[in-house]
Amino acid sequence: MCLLGLMQIAASRKMVKEVSAMVTETQASPARKMPAVSNNRMFGNISLFRKNRVSFLSRVTHECGPIGWVYFGPFKMIVIADANLVQSLMVEHAADNNKPAGIARAFRTAFAGDGLFTSEGEDWRKQRKLMAPAFTARRVASYAETMVRYTEQAQAGWREGATVEISHEMAALTMRVVGKALFDAEVFSEADELGAAVAEVVTFTGKRTAQLFQLPLAVPTAANRRARQANAIIQQRVQAMIDERKRSPEERNDLLSMLLAAKDEQGQSMDDQQVLTEALTLFLAGHETTAVALTWAFYLLANNPASYDKLLAEVDGALQGRAATYADLANLPYSAQVVKEAMRLYPPADSIARQPLHDYELGGYRISRWHVPVVDIYSIHHRPDYYPEPERFNPDRWTAEFEKSLPRYAYMAFGAGPRICIGMHFALMEAQLLLATICQHVRFAAQGQGTVGFSPILTLRPNADVLMKVQRRAAQPAASSVAPTRLAMVPQPAGR
Repeated sequence: MCLLGLMQIAASRKMVKEVSAMVTETQASPARKMPAVSNNRMFGNISLFRKNRVSFLSRVTHECGPIGWVYFGPFKMIVIADANLVQSLMVEHAADNNKPAGIARAFRTAFAGDGLFTSEGEDWRKQRKLMAPAFTARRVASYAETMVRYTEQAQAGWREGATVEISHEMAALTMRVVGKALFDAEVFSEADELGAAVAEVVTFTGKRTAQLFQLPLAVPTAANRRARQANAIIQQRVQAMIDERKRSPEERNDLLSMLLAAKDEQGQSMDDQQVLTEALTLFLAGHETTAVALTWAFYLLANNPASYDKLLAEVDGALQGRAATYADLANLPYSAQVVKEAMRLYPPADSIARQPLHDYELGGYRISRWHVPVVDIYSIHHRPDYYPEPERFNPDRWTAEFEKSLPRYAYMAFGAGPRICIGMHFALMEAQLLLATICQHVRFAAQGQGTVGFSPILTLRPNADVLMKVQRRAAQPAASSVAPTRLAMVPQPAGR
């Protein structure tokens, strides 16, 4: 038997032995009986989860309702699909949970250490406070011109009648935007060595989070070797950027410079390793999630012509042929509704897992420190009692009255509680401005490939190429008046 197989068996036996008594104790403890899926199997469920976690979690929700459990290896996975239970878990019991160890290990590998995403407790609070000034409304607004300029450049390369693969185009565009905002790098794409390394790490991390038994990165598998090589490139390139910032007296507006300048209450700055880790966290999260959201937005628009027509009319009326600005966001409400609806139907992060630090009660059920609560965001976003006709793409549903009627955590495109995504405002502004700018110049027509499904890796990516035909739009007459310069509020997701 190969060494790899022996290591996996040894790890499995050790873990089963260590937790079997814990699971038995949990099962024997007096508590309200929680629904469970039928025919659940300890290790069989891991393969189902890895194959498609969205369909697996949806099955648990379908059979059990708002809360239910299923074996995930020797652990009990508690699947939650109810806004009130989310509030209890993510807000009221926020301090009673950490990120699961396996997920933390996977992201620690990707981000070269413990950044804002994986740090816990006081370390997390310190880092969050240090980084918050980089994401104020005024700071976020300063990146609007860059977002629009890069989008103008990208759309100019799409020829009339050409077929483009939307997910690739959106990934390339958002990588350039985030690369400029974060690193002040003018050329940043998947064709670049750093961009290719980032794409490799995203895929590797997504697959690793679904593994109960993660082999050490030092084990020389093909995937591990590619990940190590990608990590080395990323760390070398980003460290070079850090060194260059420290040598140059020039004041720059990028997030990397802000991270280097940030100081805590004692006047202490982040060391280079922490800056590198936080920069990678922001880059990987910012690039991937916005690209996926825009891909689904254009896919849905192309298959819903009435909604597309309404969006184009709004863009033409609000912009009148000039480039969009941050101040225009207030006059583009339907574009924000399109983004919200796309992220409802296809939330980039389709689930969130937690690891209890100790036992507590959730919705009348006893949650043990050996359970793994998982918020099934996808199922919450598709509940008919929250969203009538939940499978239908309907941006018009997002009226102010509708948002007020929603339970607070019925919409979770950016998470919930104190650990809600720090880059939420940046991502919303980016998605809305990129969407509006592209719509000024181009309309995409579906190429008739039929329904495209999704493939949950790190985010909810399409499982096939999303092919679109480019239809160039006639230039709109330029506005006769000067564009407003006031700061508009970034559109907020429901219930925040």
